[in-house]
Amino acid sequence: MPNRIVSSTCRSPRWLDLLLSGLVAILFIPLIETAHDSQRSCRHNYNSCVSNLKQVDSAKEQLGVDKQLKPGAEVSWTDLIGQTLYLKNRPACDKGGTYDLTTYLSNPTCSYPGHGLR
Repeated sequence: MPNRIVSSTCRSPRWLDLLLSGLVAILFIPLIETAHDSQRSCRHNYNSCVSNLKQVDSAKEQLGVDKQLKPGAEVSWTDLIGQTLYLKNRPACDKGGTYDLTTYLSNPTCSYPGHGLR
């Protein structure tokens, strides 16, 4: 069997491999970090909205107990918001969704897709 000689021109030098790997890392690490930050921001917005909805729901329940409301009774923001009432300010969804109170003993909702109490 003849000896095979591998030409040095067929292989890239080791330093070139390292350089290319470094360039790829430099280009893609910021993209990965941006995607992670975006995901974290979305999770924060969702958690903030759910927290607001829980506060609204608690305020509705307290109003119902105080006023002896029947299940399904209409509830309005003016019943809940005021310096001496259940909420000092009307909460807002960080993503721009609007909150619907629905009725007494039913969960309030957010119009932004994916936000809501489960």
